[in-house]
This record gives sequence, structure tokens and C-alpha cells, in this order.
Amino acid sequence: MIFDRERGDIHRLSHIIGVLMKYEFGPWVDGISKEHRFSLLKKLSWYKQSRALNLSKAARLRMTFEELGPIFVKFGQMLSTRADIFKREYVEELSKLQDSAPAFSWEEAEGIIKTELGREPPELFELIEKTPLASASLGQVHEAVLKGGRRVVIKVQRPDIIREIEQDIRLMRYLSVFLVRNNPDWESYNLPGLIDEFDRSIHREVDYRFEGRYADKFRKIFENDKTVYVPRILWEYSTEKILVMEYVDGVNLKYLITECKKRRNRIVAERIMNSYLKQIFEHQFFHADPHPSNIFVLPDNTICYLDFGMMKHLGRDFTKQLSSILMSIFIGDLQGLVENLQTANILGPNVDKERLIRELEDVYTLYYESPSQAKIGQGLERILEIFAKYRMRVPEDYAMLIRSFIVVEGTVKQLNPKIDMVEHVKEYLSPTKELKFVNIKKITDFKDNLVRIAETMGGLPDAISKFSKSLATASITVDFKHQSLEELSKNLDRISNRISASILLAAILVGSSLIMTTGQGPLFFDFPVVGIVGFTFALILGSWMVVRIIRRAGI
Repeated sequence: MIFDRERGDIHRLSHIIGVLMKYEFGPWVDGISKEHRFSLLKKLSWYKQSRALNLSKAARLRMTFEELGPIFVKFGQMLSTRADIFKREYVEELSKLQDSAPAFSWEEAEGIIKTELGREPPELFELIEKTPLASASLGQVHEAVLKGGRRVVIKVQRPDIIREIEQDIRLMRYLSVFLVRNNPDWESYNLPGLIDEFDRSIHREVDYRFEGRYADKFRKIFENDKTVYVPRILWEYSTEKILVMEYVDGVNLKYLITECKKRRNRIVAERIMNSYLKQIFEHQFFHADPHPSNIFVLPDNTICYLDFGMMKHLGRDFTKQLSSILMSIFIGDLQGLVENLQTANILGPNVDKERLIRELEDVYTLYYESPSQAKIGQGLERILEIFAKYRMRVPEDYAMLIRSFIVVEGTVKQLNPKIDMVEHVKEYLSPTKELKFVNIKKITDFKDNLVRIAETMGGLPDAISKFSKSLATASITVDFKHQSLEELSKNLDRISNRISASILLAAILVGSSLIMTTGQGPLFFDFPVVGIVGFTFALILGSWMVVRIIRRAGI
């Protein structure tokens, strides 16, 4: 790797290694100083070992990410969704990472708004609160009032965050080489692949145009659902670095959880659960960061989702596979579960199926056999751990969905501890619901076919016009292929040869006749020699053709 001193790569790398050494992870990256021949040890002399060394390795890794800043915190949060790869203790610790960061100054925010919108903020906004409502790793949110009195919120991208993201990801790729070299077991984690996944994810999240489009789509799928509300995006004020949406006057779900209004909490819990299951099973498009801070409750108990930076699309086939897998788990059909895993290409060829079923039986007994005490998310997470043990590769979407569902389940249980989660999920896996999914798929497929037919019909006038022109100019080319017609091919060859010979014979006879009439050239008995030779050759050729025809019994 070539370091860019102007971008501060070496200084940042020194800081990262220093923090790793501080929490006793230095051996992970042994060899770096030797590799590049710069004295990192001198640069790191100010680091002291942490007093937290008596904590678990997983806890120290979480603290390492926290000290390395917002990009590493986001990376740690992503890793916490991969219970199919990492041990439970690491997943639980990394799940504690909070996406928060100090607010940047109003002057910086004002400068970004002016640059992005091309006008002074007072020309567009009646009022902007200089103190942000919230601040996170990628940006912060300010309350504002548009000219005309409409209340909105402005999400402003953090200054220089793109440069920080690219630098940290560049150094992550570099460090992963040493991490795998010094810890061969880590090769199975596919760190380069995880970093690539994080790279794509965070670049989508930091581009607010994606978030705006996701919000629009989310709003559309719930437009006829009176229990869910999604704020409108004001695109005339929104760019890659600025997102303006309508202000929502509601209660943060975190506050509602602490209230003791049981009836209201039961209603909200039901609506959150139902809306999330609809996202997954009906719309195949779900909110992948549904923690309580991203959900507001309006005065009439309508659920309002916020922050659409992390959304996931699910294919219809994926959803059908997921439905089959979940139903197998809930009814304890573990043999059927293994068969469904095989259909979904999750089950490896060398997996001991009998042993796997025995381990899955333990999960069913602990988490699903008693519906009133069922813990769907924790059970699924335990299943992912078993998959990791058997080196079964689970699609990223499964892992992300399970982690999100665990968050939703935890929130709903806090609001209403008596809610029957299994029954709610089973309702979406019932035959009538399955029939609904099938019908939706058929309708969608029919619609897609109609679109293709319309597109084809739209091209017919041009095709007919071209065909007509080809007819007029005699420029049509016909290609055909025959099979098992060898005899016909031979006959055609013979016929074409005879036609060629006949044409040649006729030409010789005509030419010789013309020469004979001239009376010129060397003469033999007053006849031109060339004409006599031509007639003689024509006689021989004609005789040969007659003999060939007679021998083959006709044409």
C-alpha cells in the first residue's frame, strides 16, 4: 500500500495501531513497522496500556472501536449483525456500540447548507435552530421553519466525513492483511468481503439522496395504512449532503417505554409488530435500523418511522424460503427445516445432518416449545451460531434481518411483556397469507409480462417498416438449418454439377458454332480448326454426361 502523507494516512495508522496496542490487540498487526520501515513505536510511546485489560476480549474490542471513532463504530455495528460468523460474546458486546458523536458548529452546518442549496439560508428558511436536535457519526439534525411557516427538519452531512470514511476503509483493508497473516483462523471470516460490504453500505448511507428515495418508497407502501406514517421529503431543498423533511410532532419511543400507560403501550406494541411483519412478508422492504430512537409515536398512536439510511430489499423467493424455514422452526419440524436449508443452499454438502438436527432440537426446546415464553429473535440468533459452527454460509440479508428483528422484539416486549410473538409471526405464515403472497406474485408476474408485451408491441411499427423496405429492395436474407437430410444434400450436389456441366456444354457449342461461321483461322477441310476442336470437346463432354445419367437410372 502507498501511503498519502498529505491525507494523513501514516498519522491515522499510527493512532489505530496505538489504540490496538492499548487494548492488547497489538499482536494482531505484528510486522507493520518492519513492513514499512517507519518508527511507529516512537510515535506510539505516549500510549499506555488500558486499565480495562481485566475485561473480556470482546469488551476490549468494543472499547477499541469506540476510541477509534465513528467509522469504526459503524463497522462494529455492522459486525454485530453477523451472528452467523462471530461468537455470541462479540455480537452482544458490539451491539452496545452507540452511533453518536459530538455536534459540529452551526457555522460549519450553515456553510454546507449555503453551498448545497446555492442560496443564503435566510432566503429559504424563516428560522433555523442553531442547536441540533440530534447528532450522529455521519451528520446532525436541525429544526427549521420554511418561508411560509411550514415546520421541517434539516439533516446536514458532517464536514469531511467522506474523506474520513475513505481513509479509514483504506486502512482497514491494509490492516486486514496483517490480521489474517497473524491469525490464520480469521481467514474464514472473509474480512475483505466484510469490508467491501461495509464500504458499499456506508457510502449509500452518507448519500442522503438514497435515504430520501427509500423514505419515498416506504411512504408509498404504507400510504393506505392508517397505523403507520412516514414524513414527506422536500426534494426542492434536498441534495447529496442535505435532506429536508417535514417535522413530526410525536413522542420518541424511548420515552414511551418508560411510561406506565399500559393500554397505550399495548396498542403501540401491536402496531410496531404488525408493521414490521408487513415490511418483511408483504413488501419485502424493511427498516434495518429499527431501534427506539428511530420510531416516534404520534398523539393518535400512529407509528412514525424515521432515519431511512439503512434499508434492505428482499426478493420474493427469499421471503418464501424464509417463511418455510420459520414455519418449520415454530412447529418443531426440524427434518423439514434441514430440507428447507438445503433448498436455500445454506446447508453445506459435508454437514452431519443427524448431529445438526439434535442441536436444533435443543434450540426448539429452549426458545419455541412454550409459545408464552418464546423468544424468536434469540432463538434465531442461536441457530445462526450453530450454522457458524458447521461453517454454513448464511446470506447477509438473513443475518441483517434477524438482528433487526431482535431489536424490534426487544422493543415490543418492553412495551407489552405479554404479547405472543409466535402467534403474530405464524399469522403471516398461515396458508391464507401464503396464498396471498402467491397471488401477489402471480399478479406481479402477470403485470411484468404485460409490460414486456407492450414494449414488444411498441416496437412493431419499426419492425414492419424495416421488413417492407427489405421487400422493396430484395435484401431479405433467409437462414435455415436442416437435420438428417444428407441424401437430399447429395442429390442437390449432383443436380448442381449437372447443371454446371450443361451450361458449360451449351457455351462451347454456341462458341464453336460462331467460330465455324467466320471461316477464319487455321482451316481443316475449309473449317476453322478451333471450331472443330470445340465441337469435338462438346461431343466428348455430352457423351460422358449421357453415360453418367444412364448408369444412375435417370435424373
